[in-house]
Amino acid sequence: MLRAAPGRAEEFVASQTILVVDDNALNRKLLRDLLTKRGYRVEQAEDGVQAVAVASRIMPDLVIMDLIMPNMDGFEATRAIKSKPELHHIPILALSAMSGEQDRARALEAGCVDFLRKPFGMEEILGALARLIRARA
Repeated sequence: MLRAAPGRAEEFVASQTILVVDDNALNRKLLRDLLTKRGYRVEQAEDGVQAVAVASRIMPDLVIMDLIMPNMDGFEATRAIKSKPELHHIPILALSAMSGEQDRARALEAGCVDFLRKPFGMEEILGALARLIRARA
């Protein structure tokens, strides 16, 4: 596991790019504000079609994926990202108002590595991100 040297933790976080995918502009703004205040670089997409295109272009360290969106939902977008050899290693965190255990199972089956329910707490999402990015490093 990669460990940041003392005094260099901010550098490690600042080198991480997160793609936030949500059709709700307010949700994207809230996540962008939360993450940029913590030093992450944030890119955004409004639907699954954009998510696949942006992920292919920027190669993010992590994707936060809403599941219910127009054009291409988060399940399909996750499968599309995971099907690309150059992107399959990127962890995808499902973030959805869907709350059933079958929804969580469906998200994990599509290729998400974790599932958080909306509304989420700030510490909950930051903890999930830290775990997922650390596990990838």
